[in-house]
Amino acid sequence: VRLMPGYRTDVTALSEDESRALFSAISSWGPDSIGLGDAFASGLRKLLAAVPDAHRNQSLEVASRIVIDPQGWLPQPDALQPGEAFAILEACVFARQRLQLTYRSRQATRAQELIVEPHGLVSAGSDWYLCASTEGTVRFFKAVRIEHAAPLAEPCSGPDLDVAQAWRE
Repeated sequence: VRLMPGYRTDVTALSEDESRALFSAISSWGPDSIGLGDAFASGLRKLLAAVPDAHRNQSLEVASRIVIDPQGWLPQPDALQPGEAFAILEACVFARQRLQLTYRSRQATRAQELIVEPHGLVSAGSDWYLCASTEGTVRFFKAVRIEHAAPLAEPCSGPDLDVAQAWRE
């Protein structure tokens, strides 16, 4: 089995409103902040190629007119940017691999060592949070307060979690 030369996918079932909604909801800020900016741009080009011709120009126009900037008007100081541990958090989330964290909560006078099972990452405003279970409790850890993260050789043992639902709750 092989594809014929010039074959291209066609998402003909995509309505005008669906196409506009997809391109207005996306933002390069999120992927860039986690090191996936190039992959985002590549995927976006592929998605645009699949948009029906009748909706393509409107999709591009919406994407060029809507900017979602979670950083706000002024850039964040370096101290508030996700640190070196963020790449480890991301890798362990996708690999479903347990983590050892050194975390300093806002109230704590010293950092604490924790073993967590990561479920996902949440971008809220200008901050990133790690959604993880520790000792059977789901918690959200502010990424800038994670001083150190180390992957453990053990996979996560708990069930998958709906991170969006947990965040809402």
